[in-house]
Amino acid sequence: IHRWSHRDAVDRIDFSPDGRLIASASDDQTVRIWETDSGWESSVSPLVHRLDVDIAKFSPDGNWLGTVADSEVRVWRFEDFREPPLVFPLEDVTTGQLSPSGQWAAAGSASGLIGQWQTANGQVRHPEISHQAAISQLVYSPNGQWLVSGDMVGMVRVWEAQTGMLVTEELLHRNPISAMLMPKDDLLLVVHDRIIQSWSLPSGEQGPEIVVSSPVTIAAASAVGNFVAFGTEAGNALVCDATNLAQIYDFPHNAAINSLDFSGHLLASASDDWSAHIWDLRTGQELSRPMGHGGEVTSI
Repeated sequence: IHRWSHRDAVDRIDFSPDGRLIASASDDQTVRIWETDSGWESSVSPLVHRLDVDIAKFSPDGNWLGTVADSEVRVWRFEDFREPPLVFPLEDVTTGQLSPSGQWAAAGSASGLIGQWQTANGQVRHPEISHQAAISQLVYSPNGQWLVSGDMVGMVRVWEAQTGMLVTEELLHRNPISAMLMPKDDLLLVVHDRIIQSWSLPSGEQGPEIVVSSPVTIAAASAVGNFVAFGTEAGNALVCDATNLAQIYDFPHNAAINSLDFSGHLLASASDDWSAHIWDLRTGQELSRPMGHGGEVTSI
């Protein structure tokens, strides 16, 4: 087991697709790259920013690393982190996302604007698209055809990623959008407060809906099988069938769930109860004893 540190709170961690590297984003205004086998910090690390870094995420193809720090979205080329990153200006960035191919970066802002840029050269994909409220969530479909945006008044819009044209009527919800998943190209899952709602795309037809016992804090989709997971403020890590939202497992913590991540048939969960757990989805059992920490666990 390796232990790594920053000089301030760590807000997000992400594995590279091949599992060789971990990127950690921190309030110390850096992203650090760690080698999983050796435990050493990579020679290209740290990636220095001007402000606290909220997000660091590898593209699914592993060729790019995207970071979000307040009003800046940066994309770093995986082949050589020493090259200056592309910086995409958008004021008051609230969320960001890389397309599945890694060729495009999207970001949403507190003003409701959404920008898309080509990661290779920074070219704007199309004129800015927008909402009338702050953007809280962005997600691409697995094939990269759709870009879905959710805002703080419960509005979800589905855009054709290439043209910026709306695909469906607006999808309305009663609460701010706190999470979105697209396990399949034609399936959108939207979380708002305690409600998890499914929609079929591109028709915009409403599918199954479930209401859980406390507000949902985090959501994740598995690349293996048909699993999705939702963490709640009450400390439940709920595993459901992605298609019909039928509950399969309810894994308990003693405080709010902050992070969920799938690896094959395993699910890892991190919580304010100072612990992280690994659950085996084939048996429904915990794989090993809880991994204790010296404080709230914010990312896994």
